[in-house]
Amino acid sequence: MASKLQSRQVIQFLILGCGSNAIFYILFCRGSFYDAFTMAFAVSNTQFGFMSTVALTVSCLTYFIGGILADKIHPRLLVTISFIVTGLCNFALGLFPNYGISLALYAIMGASTTLTFWGSFLKLTRQFGRAVGSESKSFGAMEGTRSVFSIVAATFAVFMFSQFNNSVSGLRFVMWMYAALLIIFGILAFFAFGGKDESSEEDVINQENPFKLLVRCLKDPNIWLVGLMAMGGYTVGSVIGSYMGTFGTTAFGLSVAIAAYVGLMNQWFKPVGNFTVGWLGDKFGPSKVILFLNICLTIIALFFIFLPKNTSMMWVFLIVIAIEIILTGAFRGQMYAPMRECRVPMNLTGSAIGFYATLIYATDAVLPPIIGRWLDNLPMEMAWRNIFIMLVVFGMIGIVSSLIFRARNRETIAEVRAEEIEARNQAKQVKRA
Repeated sequence: MASKLQSRQVIQFLILGCGSNAIFYILFCRGSFYDAFTMAFAVSNTQFGFMSTVALTVSCLTYFIGGILADKIHPRLLVTISFIVTGLCNFALGLFPNYGISLALYAIMGASTTLTFWGSFLKLTRQFGRAVGSESKSFGAMEGTRSVFSIVAATFAVFMFSQFNNSVSGLRFVMWMYAALLIIFGILAFFAFGGKDESSEEDVINQENPFKLLVRCLKDPNIWLVGLMAMGGYTVGSVIGSYMGTFGTTAFGLSVAIAAYVGLMNQWFKPVGNFTVGWLGDKFGPSKVILFLNICLTIIALFFIFLPKNTSMMWVFLIVIAIEIILTGAFRGQMYAPMRECRVPMNLTGSAIGFYATLIYATDAVLPPIIGRWLDNLPMEMAWRNIFIMLVVFGMIGIVSSLIFRARNRETIAEVRAEEIEARNQAKQVKRA
C-alpha cells in the first residue's frame, strides 16, 4: 500500500494510525486496568461506568456535528486540536482529581475524540483508499497500523504498570505516558498536514447546508443499515474487550496483574484480523465479510453464556478470547467499508460517518452503567449471563441488518465489485508495462 502513496501521505497515514490509537487508550483501557481505575479514583463499578458514560454521551451527541466539520474544514486544525486537548486531559486525570472534576475531564475527552477528530480521521482513511485503489485495504491497513502501534505502546505501558509497588502509581505513569505521546502527535500533525486540500481530484468539500446533510442521512435507508450492521458486531467486541480483565478476575480467578496482560491480548491479536480483512474485503466484498463476522461474534457471546465460571475453564476462556479479539480486529477494519457498496459520495463521507458513529457508539454511552449495576448488585454468574445475553441480542441486530443491506443493494454491490476488479486488472497491466 505504502508504495502507491507519496512520502508525505505515508507520514500522514502513520500519524493518523498511531495517534488514533493513543487518543482513545485512556478512555477504553478498562480491559487492562479496570480494578486500578476503581482504586485510584475511589469509585464503585457503577460510578466508574458513569465516568465512561459521560464521555461517550458527549461523543454520541457530537458525532454528526463532527462529521459535518470533516466535510467543511481541513483536517490539519481538527486533528491537531484533538491530539493536544486529549493529551492535556490525560495528564490532568493522572493527578486523580475528585469525582466531579474527573467527570468534567471525561466530558471534554468525549468531544476531543469525536467532534474534532473521528469524522476527519475516517474521511482521510477513505481518501487514502481511493489513492491505492481499495477502500477495504485502506480501512484494514489503518486498523492494522493502530494495532501495531498499540502492541508497542500498550505492552510497554502494561510492563511499566506492573513494575510499580502499587497500581495507583502504575496507572498514573500510563496516563502521563499517553499524555506525552498525544501532545507529540499533535505537533507532528500540525506540520505534516498542509494548509490546503491535498486530496484526490474528487470533490471532497460539501457546500450544502448542514441541516440538508442531516436530512439526506435520515432519509437514506442504506446509511441506517450500515450503521446498524456495524453496531451489532462492534458492541459485542467492545463490551468483551472492555470487560475481559474483570471477567477473568471474577469468573476465572485471575490476579489483577495477570488481568492487565490478558487485556493486552487486545493489542497483540487484533493486527491478525486487521491486516487479513483487507484481503478478504477485496475478495468477497465488505458487507459479506461483516455478515460473516457478525455471525461469529454472536456465537462467541452465546458460548460465554454457557461456559462454566470457575478456574478450571481459564485456558478455554483465554483461547476463545484470543479468537474473539482477532474477529473484532477484522470487524473494525471493515465496518465503514460498505459505504462504497451503497454509493455514498466522498463529499458526504464525513456526515455519513457522523451518522453511523452515532448509531454504532451509542452503546458505549448507554451500557457501562447498566453493566456496572449488574456487576455491583447481582451474583457473579447472573451478572455475566445478563451481559452476554444482551450481546447476543446486539449480534442478531447486526446479522439481520447485514442480510437486509445485501438484499437491498444486490445489484449495486455487484457493480462495485466489477469496478474494483477492473481497476485492479488495469493497475496490474500498467505495472507490467
